[in-house]
Amino acid sequence: MRTFTVMVLLLIVLATGQPASAANFEDNRFSDTILTNNISRGTSMVFAPDGRLFILEQGGDLLIYENGALLNSSALSLDVDSRGERGLLGLAFDPNFTVNNHVYIYYTPDATP
Repeated sequence: MRTFTVMVLLLIVLATGQPASAANFEDNRFSDTILTNNISRGTSMVFAPDGRLFILEQGGDLLIYENGALLNSSALSLDVDSRGERGLLGLAFDPNFTVNNHVYIYYTPDATP
């Protein structure tokens, strides 16, 4: 459960650019650090087996945070329908990612595929 809490707090910081409330940190064992202010409507983030952080934006951009910085350009930019609860929503790594580099995404296409 602690890993989930840290991920949620990290997502708050990434999505809003604002530090999470100190009340969210149990026993002050964690500290808040703003990694970037350049996330727009973040929907999910997943650590790759190689340590990179993949960040999804509802509007269709897949960003990668690596070596202490957000890469300058999107790794993937999709035309999505981002109204309401639609858009670029999920990501999973293939069990053999370290061999085949396959990534699976879940999104709402802007038009009928």
